[in-house]
Amino acid sequence: MSGKFTFSWGAPYDAFYREARGMIRRHWDEVGSHRDVLVLNPDHERYRNLERAGVLHILTARYNGELAGYFFVLVSRHPRDVTAVLGSDDVIYADPKFRRDLLGKQLTEEGIRHLTELGVDIIFFREKASRKGGGY
Repeated sequence: MSGKFTFSWGAPYDAFYREARGMIRRHWDEVGSHRDVLVLNPDHERYRNLERAGVLHILTARYNGELAGYFFVLVSRHPRDVTAVLGSDDVIYADPKFRRDLLGKQLTEEGIRHLTELGVDIIFFREKASRKGGGY
């Protein structure tokens, strides 16, 4: 599929989760780690608290109005230097049918742009040690 995606920041967590529940399940089924000991059971109250504190930022990507992917980033002060602002990824996912359009890359680039605009000094991206490719 080729075409232009629309990106939007600021989706309220509860509304996002209601819409994206099926996509979140597919994400977990595809790349969730430690499924032998963990189940998909998000701590909704923690996400709500992070949202209220201004820490959680949710990016959504849409193609013709359809949810195509999402990216959660967290913004906070550095624990050793309160003048420094950190940004880190929490979760990113692109629907497989949009990966040929490099949606994961576009989500990441938009995330970096947003974090930079917010004045973030250091950006962390994490990767599972067990990841063998795919998933974005």
